[in-house]
Amino acid sequence: MFCTLRFICSATAAIILASHAYSQPVNADFGSGLANWNPVGDAISQSGGAFLTTASNGGADDTANFNVSGTSPLEANVALGLEESTGLAIGDANLGLDPANEGSGLSQTFSLPAGLYELSFSYNFFTNETGTFDHAFVGIDGNVFSFADSSDAITASTSYGTETGLKTYVQVFTSTGTVKLSLGVVDTASFDVTSAVLIDNVTLTAIPEPSTYAALVGSLALGLVAMRRRRSA
Repeated sequence: MFCTLRFICSATAAIILASHAYSQPVNADFGSGLANWNPVGDAISQSGGAFLTTASNGGADDTANFNVSGTSPLEANVALGLEESTGLAIGDANLGLDPANEGSGLSQTFSLPAGLYELSFSYNFFTNETGTFDHAFVGIDGNVFSFADSSDAITASTSYGTETGLKTYVQVFTSTGTVKLSLGVVDTASFDVTSAVLIDNVTLTAIPEPSTYAALVGSLALGLVAMRRRRSA
């Protein structure tokens, strides 16, 4: 839209800026490796994103060494294990048909003004599982969601048995201040078959409140009235 009056442009810009005045997770595209993230288990920066696996170091998984960092995954459902190390509660990783056994994760804490937000990120889930449901999860202030599991991986993979291919996950949530974001992948039912996930482009978008749109419409309406008066003078 072409603005002919300065105050229309200024008011509109102020409202738009106010609705987006919040911080993104630091290093959300992993351009600086895993800096500013808290990695646990088998987690590295790879292929322009964060790569997490359920593979133990030493070659015990799948008769080959799928471990990428030299650090083994953390056990789930125990004190100071996978969940508590990524800011979750013990048992939060049990999102499949079987309890979680072990996994790896990332977490980061940041502040947001109170409001409604949309979290999105791209991912590719890889697995050698054929019967159980290893899965990848996202946690937002302790609310945990599975965004991929081994039943979703139906495309042949060059490095694993199957993969989902590159997909995008979106979750809407409400912030009240400090936000703990957790991302991870877990083994279920067994310890010896590997799954992994590549995560990239973690993005937050503020969803403006209806009052914000009302203020924007109001400022434009006032501007149009002023324009008409100016033309008729």
